[in-house]
Amino acid sequence: MPPPLDQLFSPLVPPDFHRRECEHQSGRIFLITGSSSGLGVELPKILYGLNATVYIASRSLENINTAMETIKRQIRTKTGPLESLKLDLEKPPLDRSVRPRIPL
Repeated sequence: MPPPLDQLFSPLVPPDFHRRECEHQSGRIFLITGSSSGLGVELPKILYGLNATVYIASRSLENINTAMETIKRQIRTKTGPLESLKLDLEKPPLDRSVRPRIPL
């Protein structure tokens, strides 16, 4: 049985993941879903600062644009490409019009 949630997310235990411990992500592509708020904005912010190509995906283009503005405002040195991708994963299959936009 897994440990209770309060043991997994204790305020007394500092996080193990820090941006300064990550290597540059040049040449890597990341598609982050749910990137319009909360943790979904924090991860693209870190990857953008590490020179990764980051696709911010969400159902709302307005929310994506707000998230992109926030990221660019907080990470002042433009490094990796930051792209928007309107995507609704509740409507499978994945819209084929999205696939050509993501270089694999």
